[in-house]
Amino acid sequence: MLALTLTFLVIDVYYFTWVLSLKGKLPPDQACFVSDAILGYTKKMSRELMHNLDNGTRSKVEAAKNRFRQKKDNQRIQENESKEEAKKQAQDASN
Repeated sequence: MLALTLTFLVIDVYYFTWVLSLKGKLPPDQACFVSDAILGYTKKMSRELMHNLDNGTRSKVEAAKNRFRQKKDNQRIQENESKEEAKKQAQDASN
């Protein structure tokens, strides 16, 4: 267990040093956004990229985001409905 923990710690340290080295290779105006995105802070990069797009492209991006959200919501609804149906069938079978 200790060996596994140390292995993951080494992997984490390597990843962090890789991000820092990548940050050093990029121009300063891009380095902070890219390193933040690699570390999981994508909101900042998304916001900055949206400012660089023209209005027509922005609306297309927003429409695509909305379609994606709707698809995810529909999948969640279907999963919940199937779980409820399975529960009802299990209750009917036990009665």
